Amino acid sequence: MAAGIAWLFYRSAWALLPLSPLVALSLMAGRNQRREERRRQLAVQFREGLTALCAALSAGYSVENATAEAARELRSMYGEEGLMVREMELLGRKIRMNCPVEKAFGELAERSGLEDIRQLADVFAIAKRSGGDLVKILGKTAGTLRTRSQLREEILTLMAGKRLEQRIMSVMPAAVLLYVNLGNPGFTDPLYQGIGGRCIMSVCLVVYGLAVRWGSRIVNGALQEGI
Repeated sequence: MAAGIAWLFYRSAWALLPLSPLVALSLMAGRNQRREERRRQLAVQFREGLTALCAALSAGYSVENATAEAARELRSMYGEEGLMVREMELLGRKIRMNCPVEKAFGELAERSGLEDIRQLADVFAIAKRSGGDLVKILGKTAGTLRTRSQLREEILTLMAGKRLEQRIMSVMPAAVLLYVNLGNPGFTDPLYQGIGGRCIMSVCLVVYGLAVRWGSRIVNGALQEGI
């Protein structure tokens, strides 16, 4: 990307030096995107694991055995490498070592950063203190979390089109400039010669970058507000 920008806006390899921070920014953006995708997958698998946990508790299993049963169910669905499989197994081991259920779920919430798991830990704590019907409370909680998760998936689906439109609009100015450079290179030669032309292209690049960043923040902000 840095090499493409250096050629498109400056036609100079020396422009790679000031543009080198783009490499770090791209790596950071990719890491954040992978982190969000991992959280999304973890949320989906947690919803399935909670459903299996409620079913096992309804069948008369203890919390320890129900956790192990939920882990087996998740393993059959997502394989050994499933994100929630390992977390559920670790959760079962902690409970078998007499760790309070709400504390075990609270630690899982801290590691994953999922608010749904934090709410489930609070539900366990409240049910434990009040002595209520744990199976019934968990069943209602699972239904609520399932509805919220499905709503999130619908929002992501609806916003996918807008995100694609934003990406296309972000690429269009560079595509037009590339078309002009390839189709009629002499037409844009003054922009690549002298201090005046370099300054104009630098201003265009800054404005272009700010516009891309602004559009991305608008789409991502609408998505986060919807979720």
